[in-house]
Amino acid sequence: ALALPIPQAAAAALSQAPIPQRVPLRARLLPTPRPILRRPDMDVLRIERMTVRTDRVVADVRVAPDARWSTPAVAARVRQAFPLVVRHACVNDADDTFDAVLDSTPLPHVLEHLVIDLQTCAAAQAAAALPDDFAFVGTSEWTDEAQGRARVEVNFTDDLVALRAFREATQFLNDAVVR
Repeated sequence: ALALPIPQAAAAALSQAPIPQRVPLRARLLPTPRPILRRPDMDVLRIERMTVRTDRVVADVRVAPDARWSTPAVAARVRQAFPLVVRHACVNDADDTFDAVLDSTPLPHVLEHLVIDLQTCAAAQAAAALPDDFAFVGTSEWTDEAQGRARVEVNFTDDLVALRAFREATQFLNDAVVR
């Protein structure tokens, strides 16, 4: 290799020049990640705690006071985005399907059915071999309706899929409910 001498003036200028910070190229090319949930004061529905048990995920949720129940507008958004949710079996006073109560049911109940629907779709896409008698099931109940606190429990075949389903369903409801 041939080493050429650097003129003294250039060497002095280089030694005093600030060294630029190196930023990996990939960091400049990646988009800013979208936050999982918006600020807590903007959320209609917020998961406060999740517990993964051997057979189910338990989510303690809090619902904003002005948006505790679904509306026909929210129900329309749910039906459009999750067309199979209307056929879910559901224990309620109106009928034996979730569609019978979707226009006016607590948002944690809607969350329960969206999580089930997302898990069902994920299992179908993965071609998961589920036993013939297996069904995704869940429950939802107010733990303190005055404070907007509820518990949603849903079984799973893959805990990571269930956790992702809770995250996606919560994001959908926070975007779907317009106050």
